[in-house]
Amino acid sequence: MSSGKIKFEEMAQRIGPAIGLTALIVLLAVGGLSRLGCANHHVTPGHFGYVKSKPLTQSAEFLEVIRGPGSTGWVWRQAVTEVDVRPKTYTSTMEVRDRQENPVAFDAHAVVGIDVSGNAESIERNLRRVVEEFNADDWYNSNVRREFELAFRVEVQKREAFEIKDEVEAISVSVKKKMDAAFADKPFYFESVNIGNIQYRDKIVQAVIKKKRRDYEVKKLQVTEQIEIAKRAVKQAEADGVADANRQIAATLSPMFVQWEALDAMKGLINSENTSFVIAPLSPDGMSPVIMNITGKKGENQ
Repeated sequence: MSSGKIKFEEMAQRIGPAIGLTALIVLLAVGGLSRLGCANHHVTPGHFGYVKSKPLTQSAEFLEVIRGPGSTGWVWRQAVTEVDVRPKTYTSTMEVRDRQENPVAFDAHAVVGIDVSGNAESIERNLRRVVEEFNADDWYNSNVRREFELAFRVEVQKREAFEIKDEVEAISVSVKKKMDAAFADKPFYFESVNIGNIQYRDKIVQAVIKKKRRDYEVKKLQVTEQIEIAKRAVKQAEADGVADANRQIAATLSPMFVQWEALDAMKGLINSENTSFVIAPLSPDGMSPVIMNITGKKGENQ
């Protein structure tokens, strides 16, 4: 064996392990670096995941929307923003001055959700708008609350304090209509709106009680006056009826009827015992006969 061949074998024996070690180190380094940028992102039930890329040198880009429960699988440098799309009840505790500048405290409730009822394209569009335009999971506080509270404020200011309790349903319906119109082109929907826990300050309560009492007394007086007017009307009607009846009776007493009554009375005198009557043809009025009793007790004028 030549000396050259021996030297080559010796060098190979020395370099071989070094190359193998270096290759192993490089392989581990590449694997580690790749794992540092890899992740399996999960999306919980009731949520949607907005997936975007995370490149080292370029700006992030939207990739897809994932409906929970689900996951991206192991992916290289991606991020997921979860958005809860379930309807939630949001409550605003407010104090507003009524039409007479009296403060009224109440709770305004709204059940609001993100619209994911359409097809895949519509859902993706709505989720992208929620994240990119409306501050993702804080969309209600950032974009809806102010409009909602303003609508309630306007409705309450139209009314007096104690009218609010009587018109809770009307107020809620009006506010919901305003919200439906205001957010018709946005990815949110209002399931219901209502008002509750209405509270008044003591001085307002006392003032209203006094007003109610005054109104009651005025109403009572009005009713009493109406009763008296009705009584007078009844009495007048009765008097008018009697007068009208007398007029009708007088109108029917014709001269012939009076003569007939006189003759009928004379028929009754025929059967009188121990009595004599002298009947003159006519009375001074020319309407009825004159009847004189000529038989009577002594001392009496005949």
